[in-house]
Amino acid sequence: MSAVAENAAFMAVDHHSAAINSADIKADLRTAALLSWLLRSPSDEATVGEVIRILVEARTKRVQLNTVATQLRPICESHPRLLPIQIITAQLFLDSGAVGLEDAISLSTRARTAFPNEPEPARIAARALTTAGRAAEALNAGQIWKERAPGSARECDEMMAFAELQLRRPDDAIARLQPYEVAALANPDASEAFLQVYAAAQVLQTKQPPTQ
Repeated sequence: MSAVAENAAFMAVDHHSAAINSADIKADLRTAALLSWLLRSPSDEATVGEVIRILVEARTKRVQLNTVATQLRPICESHPRLLPIQIITAQLFLDSGAVGLEDAISLSTRARTAFPNEPEPARIAARALTTAGRAAEALNAGQIWKERAPGSARECDEMMAFAELQLRRPDDAIARLQPYEVAALANPDASEAFLQVYAAAQVLQTKQPPTQ
C-alpha cells in the first residue's frame, strides 16, 4: 500500500472512531472486521460507515438481530463483493433463529461461490443448512468448509457427523468422529457437544439392523 493510500485508509477509519467509541464496541468482532476491510479498501468508506452506523444503533437500542440483518440486506445486494458485510449479515440472520434461516443460506452460499477461498461463508452455509435440516446439502457444505479451513477439521467433522445422523447414517458418523474420541474424552467439559453427537450415533447404530 502506498503512503497516500495508507494515509487515506487511516483517515477513513478515524472518521468512524467517535461512533465506535461512543457505543463501546471496540471489542466487537463485526466492527473489527469492517475496520480491517476499511484499512485495506478506504474507497468503501461510505458503505462501511453506513453499516457501522446501523450496528452501533442496533447495539445501543438493543434492536432484534433479524431486524438488523434485514436493514443490512439491501447493502449486501448492492455490494456483493464487500465480504465482511456479507458475512456479518448472514451470521445475523443465522443467529436470528428459524425466521432468518433462508436468508442466511442464500447469502452465505452466494458469498461462498463469490469468494472461493474464504472459509467463513462456507462455515455459515454449513451451519445454516444443518439447522434447517437440509442434511444432504449440509454434508456437502461441511466438506467445502473443511477444505477451506483444515485447522477447524474437528468442528467441521462434528457438524458433518450430525448431518449424517439426520440422514440415518450412524456408521459414517462414528467413523468420522472416532479420530477425535481420545482427545474428547480427555477433556469432556469442553467436548460436550461432540460427545452428544458421538453418543447419539452409537445409540442409533444399535437400533439399526446390521448391513447384509
